[in-house]
Amino acid sequence: MPGTRPGSVAAPGAGVVAMHPFCRPSARLMGQRDSASAGLLSMAAYLAFWAVIVGITGRALDERLPAGPLRPSRPDPALALLRER
Repeated sequence: MPGTRPGSVAAPGAGVVAMHPFCRPSARLMGQRDSASAGLLSMAAYLAFWAVIVGITGRALDERLPAGPLRPSRPDPALALLRER
């Protein structure tokens, strides 16, 4: 690890980049023997929350976006000219 001497032990969590503010408290809960199940439950609830949000968003987008092809129904005259050449 940069900045440490060979043979020295880095502090726990050194060099780890937190990706989201939620990760650090859950990691602390998971790291303690008496609260590991609470940390696991917390992570599962967080993932379940976002799974529901993604599902709701998917349904909303399916209702609002056209189901058919995205191409125009009329042929484009410019493309017809290009194909002839």
